[in-house]
Amino acid sequence: MKSKPAIRKASKTGYKQLVSAITQISAQMVRRVATVANQALVLRNWIVGAYIIEYEQGGADRANYGERLLERLAEDLIAKGIKGLDERSLRDCRTAYQVYPQIRGQCPPN
Repeated sequence: MKSKPAIRKASKTGYKQLVSAITQISAQMVRRVATVANQALVLRNWIVGAYIIEYEQGGADRANYGERLLERLAEDLIAKGIKGLDERSLRDCRTAYQVYPQIRGQCPPN
């Protein structure tokens, strides 16, 4: 039968350093995740705005009921479980696309 390796007790100083190092890296990674998530949401919202503008400009027949487009779209997206794209947010997405055309260079290819 194999003997279990002895577990060394960390010194109080070493243990405090371990806790400190883990705390620091955890905080760094949480900030990094938040930054990446925010960037991804900005890109998503800009692309959603692009899709809406392209759809609205796609033909005169669409302009007839365009006033309810964002309301209907929000309802359908919510029904599909997509969060963060209510009617007001969709309006903001459309505005972001119009105001920040330079974001196009940051978008992944279709």
